[in-house]
Amino acid sequence: MKLRPRNVLDWINSRPRGIRIAIKAVGGGLGVAVLGPLLYFFIAHTLGAIAVNRDFVPAKEGVEIFVWSNGVHADVVVPAKTEQIDWTKTFPPSEFEAVPPNPEYVAIGWGDRGFYLNVPEWKDLSFGIAFKALFLPSETAMHITYTGKPKTGSLCKRTSITPAQYETLIKFIGAAVRTNETGRAVRIPAPGYFESDGFYEANGSYNFIGTCNTWTGTGLRQAGVRMGLWTPLASGVMKHLE
Repeated sequence: MKLRPRNVLDWINSRPRGIRIAIKAVGGGLGVAVLGPLLYFFIAHTLGAIAVNRDFVPAKEGVEIFVWSNGVHADVVVPAKTEQIDWTKTFPPSEFEAVPPNPEYVAIGWGDRGFYLNVPEWKDLSFGIAFKALFLPSETAMHITYTGKPKTGSLCKRTSITPAQYETLIKFIGAAVRTNETGRAVRIPAPGYFESDGFYEANGSYNFIGTCNTWTGTGLRQAGVRMGLWTPLASGVMKHLE
């Protein structure tokens, strides 16, 4: 009498060798597909919670900057004009549909070009766009938004840095912006999400190690601001700011 398998493992082991290999390969692939993202988010959350620049103290008379987030993506928000740099010369307001008169601040973000241009709303997100952004090195873009002085809250944090720290942040942002021979950023001929924002060509490639939030966190970390050790998630950026 042929005995019935006691469990799934017995059943697998009773199959021909070729089938056993195929089943185990599929099972291993499913395991990676499930456990891989969980492990990624666990590491991202853990390293994002570890603070560097712990001795950072906001400058009493420095450059006021903000970081705002939609819960998934974080931008750094800097003064539109200071003695050190006039961002309106890099990103001319005339290239936008409508910009507030004498905008006080400009929000600067870096990220996956396809995601920026093809996902104006979450309902527009497709598996192909998400897969490419996360797992395949892809082209990048800058997202620029002119705004008044942001209001702080759970999704908008304020801090103040010294002029020297701001100079470091300026250089970091400048290295990501692709400019033409006149020093202006190269505008991407695509509509923004609103009338006061737009997209520009960027340097670097996007992947699951170097995300939009990694870029923002790295810039602030290099400028000496208290920040997460590795910040692929927006939470790793926002939680360390006052």
